[in-house]
Amino acid sequence: MIREIAGVVKTPYTAHVTTTVEPAQSIAQSGTAERAWYVREYQTKDEESLRALYKSVFGRARPSEQLQWKLLSRSTEGPGKMVWVAVERATERVLGHYGGIPLHLKIDGHIYRAIHSVEAMANPNFRRQGILTELGSAAHSEWAGNGYIAVIGLPNDKWGTRNAALGYVPLFPLAWLKFPLRLDRLLHRHMKPNLLAAAARGPARAASEVWRRFSLRDGNSMGGVRLTPLDVFSQPGELQRLWSGIGDCYENSVVRSPEWLRWRYGQEPYSAFKLLSCSIAGRPTGLVAYRTVLAGNRITGYVADLLVAPADIISARALLTAAFSDLERAGAGSVMAATPPGSHAFRLLTRCGFRPVRASFTVEVVPLSDQITLDSLKDPATWHLSAGDFDIV
Repeated sequence: MIREIAGVVKTPYTAHVTTTVEPAQSIAQSGTAERAWYVREYQTKDEESLRALYKSVFGRARPSEQLQWKLLSRSTEGPGKMVWVAVERATERVLGHYGGIPLHLKIDGHIYRAIHSVEAMANPNFRRQGILTELGSAAHSEWAGNGYIAVIGLPNDKWGTRNAALGYVPLFPLAWLKFPLRLDRLLHRHMKPNLLAAAARGPARAASEVWRRFSLRDGNSMGGVRLTPLDVFSQPGELQRLWSGIGDCYENSVVRSPEWLRWRYGQEPYSAFKLLSCSIAGRPTGLVAYRTVLAGNRITGYVADLLVAPADIISARALLTAAFSDLERAGAGSVMAATPPGSHAFRLLTRCGFRPVRASFTVEVVPLSDQITLDSLKDPATWHLSAGDFDIV
């Protein structure tokens, strides 16, 4: 059943913006002209129009397969409607969108159903009309009414005051870090071909080797450490053992269940994620998920997740040594990762040679229930979060 939502449903969550609930085809009787758009759940017929909106807002095409994987396939993984649109009354053209990806969050040691909010956008010609505020209000009310405890996301600065209007509370930054894998490749991309550039490549490559060997010392020769490629489709038992053994080390985290790992790293169209597991004396001690991204003539490696115990530098170095060798063969000049400053993962990555760059997001949360308290969530040292937990890699 398709419902037009123009206000707040009675749930444990109360939005900051309230209006009224109207029938889908109602006409305003107050003497004020009827608004040109309304909010409702996504319908199959909206796909082409939603993809066109995505291209106009983000400047790149959105393949149908990507939409299906990221939003539509996940909308069946839990109760409630995950994809919301604002449409023009006269044409049913999509003017705005607010989506959610259901997942499980470990908060203060307990597992809850939660939502990762994604792709809030509005047609530029219809901005400042409350589209994003009303979309978010409708979605949050729906999710709260279906038992989701919180919304977590990385709202960008283009939202303006809508973040606060929808109840988003900043927790801490999610910062990018960079490892200089092959400085000679970076020089080649940034310098004009000349004698100076040619002369600099040898020393640049040598410097990269020295930095890698120093940062990941003993990563190739640690006794008792075993690295194994992970298949997210055929090894659910191994994936569960990894999460069960390491997840208990963190009070707060996105739950890395076999189902979630399969969707995140195995089912994305055109994806080439690789996963490696690490074990010591037969006990699982960590995993790394990584891939390359081509932009123009530049190949960049991304570590989407490095999951090890908080102080396990041995497993971290072993996993990154193997991943970096693979990324180097694939042509990467640098490797990026993202995690909150002050977290155990941040400290491990910097000990392994990553350095912060001037780029970050802000992790924000909307509590949908009084079961969680914000004070317990604001310390990044209690979290394990990575780029792969969000839609930024």
